[in-house]
Amino acid sequence: MAWMIKAGPQIQEFIDGLSDDEQHKARWVLERLQHYGLDIGKTSWAAYIDDGLWELRVRWQRVWIRFFYFRSGANEFTIVHAYKKKSNRTPKKVRDYALKQMRQLKER
Repeated sequence: MAWMIKAGPQIQEFIDGLSDDEQHKARWVLERLQHYGLDIGKTSWAAYIDDGLWELRVRWQRVWIRFFYFRSGANEFTIVHAYKKKSNRTPKKVRDYALKQMRQLKER
């Protein structure tokens, strides 16, 4: 069963701004999310953040590409934020922003 992935235009703009190789890796990991659904949490590609928010991650050379997402329906995920990470830890302000975006979407 394939899962649906929803994302706003800012996510597509983020992907479009990546290099060709980074775009390929980003689309590849999003396809994994679509294919594996909730089971992706059992892999190294995903990590639970807080309050239903997950981080999807893939590496290309020395850069980590991160997508923050949550389960928004029976077979649906919504991506709320994406960024390129070059340090070991996800900055707190990035996590907080993604949590805020998720909570705003859930209130609608």
